[in-house]
Amino acid sequence: MPDPSSLEKNFYELLMKSQYWPARQLLEYQRSQLSQLLEHARKNVPFYQSRLAPAFSPAGHIDWNRWEKIPILTRKDLFDHRDSMLAPAVPPGHGQTRDHWSSGTTGMPVTVTHNGLAALASRAAMARANTWHNIDPSKTSCDCTRGGREFALWPEGKLGGTWGPAWDEKASGRVWHINRQATPEQLVRFMQEKGVAYLGTRPKTAHAAALEALRLKLPLKLDAILGHGTGITEEEIEDCRRAFGARIVGLYSSTECHKVAHPCPSCENYHVNAEIALVEIVDDEGRACAVGTPGRVVITPLLNTAQPLIRYDQGDTAITGEPCGCGRTLPVLTRIVGRTSHLFRLPDGRRLSLSVPPALKKPLGTETWQLAQVAPLSFEVRYVEYLPVQPGAEDNIVRNMREQLGEAIKVRFVKLDEVPLTASGKFMENVCELP
Repeated sequence: MPDPSSLEKNFYELLMKSQYWPARQLLEYQRSQLSQLLEHARKNVPFYQSRLAPAFSPAGHIDWNRWEKIPILTRKDLFDHRDSMLAPAVPPGHGQTRDHWSSGTTGMPVTVTHNGLAALASRAAMARANTWHNIDPSKTSCDCTRGGREFALWPEGKLGGTWGPAWDEKASGRVWHINRQATPEQLVRFMQEKGVAYLGTRPKTAHAAALEALRLKLPLKLDAILGHGTGITEEEIEDCRRAFGARIVGLYSSTECHKVAHPCPSCENYHVNAEIALVEIVDDEGRACAVGTPGRVVITPLLNTAQPLIRYDQGDTAITGEPCGCGRTLPVLTRIVGRTSHLFRLPDGRRLSLSVPPALKKPLGTETWQLAQVAPLSFEVRYVEYLPVQPGAEDNIVRNMREQLGEAIKVRFVKLDEVPLTASGKFMENVCELP
């Protein structure tokens, strides 16, 4: 494989042009990459040798009208069939392979193998997004995305190398790492001590840190928060602005599928990185949803030949939108709802994302809570009390939740000493704990 830095720069330059390609040219590029991926998987990967048959004509050509006939790949498939999903070798020029482990937010941790070319393209897509949003790689950043018992523990953390593109001569800023198991207060104090300009972490973690900074009245200013993983709420945006004076530049990504989509610099839309991934929004039968209709996020990374993921159900819900007014022709997502497993599941079969107005927090004497479903009709409001609870606060919250979920639900209030984190160090405001 030629010099990775030069290849990454070349791919970045391609992406800066392809974001404005006519839709037909972008589609043709996607299909050329998909054709190579499917031919490789069908020939070399045992798991796909018969699975892809519905998409091929009797003559052996790909019939794009039958694409939706390919079965959707699930996380359980990754867990159960990992060995048969691995290619014995990747095509020439695709680089070395490397294993990556998900944290198991959905309760089923998996290992996915990526090749070097897919990782390089993902970094180039990240560089494009940073260009959109004027992120300055000469400044110091803080990364709070990695765990492990001994990695970058508070209070020392770990100073890493430069975090910008290796090919960018301006990318002189260093990155401080801090274990994602750090508490919100520890994270805030660490950033204050290190004088960082950017924080890279999950939006929920950044939000918890912002609320803690507001509670402690700590003077900490950031240029931006580089959010990883999921969509961002208006409340998170506003609280991070109040606490840090910072905007949130979101990133929709996953361990399995790399960088999927980035926010438009001109509006609230997300642009799919269509040059490196095919993203479908489908219904329960795997058919494309109409624009504006929520559906399951199904992703096919175009360049991962080490362990192809063809029509992989990401476990999220999202909504497609009309072409963006910014001039970029990349596909649009107007909203990313988040993990399907963290939507509340009601006995009548409905799956709902609960949204309780932030204004109801203050009367409860808190700025931090977690709304948890613990049984089909039982919910807990877990909160950290900073001020005395005002009369009627709990009644107003219960009333709002019942308006959304039904009158039959029961709500219990649980006072906590600190912000609740998952076992992998993530803050989840809505969590479904049903089996």
